[in-house]
Amino acid sequence: MTSTRQLAAIMFTDIVGYTTMMGKDEPKAMEMVRKNREVQKPLIEKHNGSLLKEMGDGNLASFPTASDAIYCAMEIQQALHGDHELNLRIGIHLGEIRTEGGEIYGDGVNVASRLESIADPGGIYISDTVQKAVRSQPDIQTAYLGELTLKNVDYPVKTYAIRGEFLPQPKQTEEKNLSGRLLAELQRRNVIRAELTYLAVAGTVISMLKFVELSQIVEYVIYALLVLGIPLSFYLAWSYERSPEGFVRVTSKKAWINPYSDTQKKPFTGNVIIIILLIIIVGLMAFPKYMSSSIDSVKRNAIANLKRRSIAVLPFDNLSNDPDQLYFSDGIQEDILNHLAKIGDLNVKSRSSTLRYREDRPSIAQIGEEMGVGTILEGSVRKAGNMVRISAQLIDVETDAHIWSETYDRELTEIFAIQSEVAREIARILELKLSSGREKSIFSTGTENITAYDYYLRARELWNNSNYGELNGRIELLQQAILMDPNFAEAYALLSRTLYDSYTLPRGIWLDSALALANKAIASGPEIADGYVVRGIITGNSLGDYNKAGMDFEKAYALEPNNPFVLWQLGSFLLKENEPARGVPMIIQSIELNWSKKDPQYYLQWGDIYRDIGEFHKSRNLYLQAQKLAPDLNAPKEALARLSSLEGDFYGAINSYSSVKNSVNSIDNIAWNYYKAGNLDKAEEFWLRSLEGEQDLQDTTAYFSGRQRLGMVFWKKGEKEKAMKYFNEQIKLNQKDIDQHLISNWGGSLTYTYYDLAITKAYMGDIEGALDIIEHEDISWAGTLLTYYWLDTDPMLDPIRKNPRFMVVADRWRNKAEAAKKVFRQIIRQREAGEELKFVREK
Repeated sequence: MTSTRQLAAIMFTDIVGYTTMMGKDEPKAMEMVRKNREVQKPLIEKHNGSLLKEMGDGNLASFPTASDAIYCAMEIQQALHGDHELNLRIGIHLGEIRTEGGEIYGDGVNVASRLESIADPGGIYISDTVQKAVRSQPDIQTAYLGELTLKNVDYPVKTYAIRGEFLPQPKQTEEKNLSGRLLAELQRRNVIRAELTYLAVAGTVISMLKFVELSQIVEYVIYALLVLGIPLSFYLAWSYERSPEGFVRVTSKKAWINPYSDTQKKPFTGNVIIIILLIIIVGLMAFPKYMSSSIDSVKRNAIANLKRRSIAVLPFDNLSNDPDQLYFSDGIQEDILNHLAKIGDLNVKSRSSTLRYREDRPSIAQIGEEMGVGTILEGSVRKAGNMVRISAQLIDVETDAHIWSETYDRELTEIFAIQSEVAREIARILELKLSSGREKSIFSTGTENITAYDYYLRARELWNNSNYGELNGRIELLQQAILMDPNFAEAYALLSRTLYDSYTLPRGIWLDSALALANKAIASGPEIADGYVVRGIITGNSLGDYNKAGMDFEKAYALEPNNPFVLWQLGSFLLKENEPARGVPMIIQSIELNWSKKDPQYYLQWGDIYRDIGEFHKSRNLYLQAQKLAPDLNAPKEALARLSSLEGDFYGAINSYSSVKNSVNSIDNIAWNYYKAGNLDKAEEFWLRSLEGEQDLQDTTAYFSGRQRLGMVFWKKGEKEKAMKYFNEQIKLNQKDIDQHLISNWGGSLTYTYYDLAITKAYMGDIEGALDIIEHEDISWAGTLLTYYWLDTDPMLDPIRKNPRFMVVADRWRNKAEAAKKVFRQIIRQREAGEELKFVREK
């Protein structure tokens, strides 16, 4: 006689009270058996089970999985719920069974039948083997009943009851039936954990009392409350639990039907973490001296780890015999830097911030301090014919040790592989984790064509040098690069940006081309940020589609989270969208990545931030520091002049602007300050000079955007006819730009076009027309930190300043600016307290 063995989930069912019924009313008992069979058999088959044996009022079934057995049992009990005559007990166990001669044997059968025998009428009991198999099923809830001794089973079985709406609460869980399973119930209700947690908190409070001066009475009260809290915490943890319906008694029907999940907390332990944190905070405030040494140690370690993951890539030395090959070594440096900038966990200083170290290279420690980085990459490039040698060394700033170095002697066509290898090695050395998909994007190259790459490097060198005189040469080089490689995404992006930023062609000619090139850059290299950020600028500033602009900036940021240009554009966009919590840190990160503390631009950017939040004295010190570093640079003089004007020193501002050389904007600003000082004749003189400057603009469609200001001067002087002439000219030019989506004014955005049109209409008396424009989404999107300053002070808005519609817009802009200022102040205060802005605090 053969036998078979298998592992299965065994379900044993039995009719409650069948034997008694059989003695009293045999036909009725047989009807119950028939009904039981009709209910169970289809449900067993539905859940992939097999009915192994029928034993009068009992059925034995097996299932391939424990969850199938439980789902079947639950459906059976649900089907019979409400039938007061037919009640079943069900037991389920996962174990081995043996089939021989049509009979079923084994531990699985025995345990299942014994679990059934102790189950409550209408209930389902399972063993721990079943519980372990289904504990990841969110729709199967169980209650632990303890280790129970079952008849004819020679080991105690950890037993669980299935919980649910149609299932009874086991008598085993009643508090009067705790004999032998008190410990299990304490664990189930998390009482032990709650008490240990409470004692830890109480102990922490008591240990801290010695550092705080309190009266003896207060101390006694605290001790008494802590002692009383022991039984109270025990009672709360024992008696209550959180369910989806709120706090309920553990023994209630609600708790049984709709139990809490494992991730939910008990009423006491749910808040214990908050209590501990509050105690720690109080401790830190109460005895800072006691904690300062350990805090400083942690802080130092954190700063060291952060610095370790920051890098400056210094200009590579050009060791080629031809000094004209400098563009090539610069290009290698910048492309390695661009690879690294795509790694989110690595702070990478921009190329512009490291340029000063080409000629003047101090010690590694000094460079690290000036740049605020923990590692430095330096190297050299030697190009000879079709061969290239690239040497690179990664240096730890703190120890001045070379932590990695390599020399590559390859053919010129392998230059792209070298760049990727260098960046990949740095990521490995600095223990930067990269996903496989992200790694492919980070180390990909825009072209494999070395000739196209050479054209691109030459054009980018002209771009980096801001040589507008070489505009045509730059365009020609990029066109050659694209001709050699029609899928060169970076070349398309740079050509798009070149056209957008140029002032030598009518903007109506290049706008469509710039947008088409940006789209081509994205199509050719969707993993490259340049195309997205350029398209975002074009669609936002020129076309007024700010939703699309925002999506492009976000995509560029996802690809290159350390690109200073991307950070600046997205950060500025978020400020305008009233999201300063995200935007402000990006703007600050852009400044810190883009400039070193030896660059005047670093101090100019921080000076602008301090100016915009109203801290003029600190702003002036920063502008003076920038001027000290670059006495001949116009930007610090213009910044100081703007600051004097904001402070009401109009003639001081005029003197500063007068020292600025070759600046059309300075003429306009001088006119403004003469106007604010009440000198209308001088204001007229300088605004007329600005108007005459249109003749020198190479872009024949560009125009002086201050005709309305001249009209304002003539109106105040009583020359109404002249005033109307300039007002009408300004309206005509603005309307043309809006209709054609052109940026012909000097502001660089259609937002300023709308603003000029609105203030002109307001001053002319077209109140409704002005308010309609002021409420336009393009106007409200401006939202810079100084926007509300103009709303409060621009004299051309005086006719509508107290209009309710205008006041709503002004409040919205003001609130937006104030929200941004608040975030700036929070970050600045933190950095002034640390090392980053220590120089500002000291001044």
